[in-house]
Amino acid sequence: MTVSGNTDDYCMSRSSVPDVFDGLVFRVTLNQGTSSAVRDVSGYGANGTITGAIWVNVDGRRCLRFDGIDDHSDFGDPPDGHLDFGTGSFSFGCWYNPTSIVANTYIMDKTSGTGYSIYINNGNGAVAAYTNWASYDLTSIGTIGTGTWSLLYVTVDQSNYPSQGTIRTYNNGIQISTSVSFGSSSNSNAGNLFFGRYVGGGYSNGYLDEVRIYNRALSNAEVAQIYNATNGNL
Repeated sequence: MTVSGNTDDYCMSRSSVPDVFDGLVFRVTLNQGTSSAVRDVSGYGANGTITGAIWVNVDGRRCLRFDGIDDHSDFGDPPDGHLDFGTGSFSFGCWYNPTSIVANTYIMDKTSGTGYSIYINNGNGAVAAYTNWASYDLTSIGTIGTGTWSLLYVTVDQSNYPSQGTIRTYNNGIQISTSVSFGSSSNSNAGNLFFGRYVGGGYSNGYLDEVRIYNRALSNAEVAQIYNATNGNL
């Protein structure tokens, strides 16, 4: 793979473990360390803005810190629709380290009537994913704890459309749950992609790193591969 521009955004030299780039349509490494803009290095250029969040280095990771009050990043709704997947397959995930556990706070979100998100479900650290608000596809991603990095991933396999598909969730590369997906209901929406909140608030308090979205359903092995390639290497 040839990387143009700022190769530090990719951090490919920091790990000898192969990573997964096939189908990648959004990738924010959060390695910039400065700037009020956030670069999408997937090649699609869905760059975002920062409100309040600060660049920090935590446990050797350059990342963004959100205060749980009003900090967030906003990437808009790309006009070409490449972050809206209709009735197709997709995957999304990120590294997250909470400073505090507050119910109904959002780590990443792209919803407006329908859509997808990863959020903290309750005060005990349970994390869940919405993959279609219109049909309330809510799936557990296990639990997280303060001061600890976790890789949270969701895959939506719609290869049998119009029959219902399969949602799989992963915590640190290990599959947590499997559930039925939204089937014939479209996931596309006009909502903005946010880090640290959803459109109605729900501000999260913690550190965010290496956010990705793919236009296909990753396999169990690929999610584990991402974990191995990015664990401590960003």
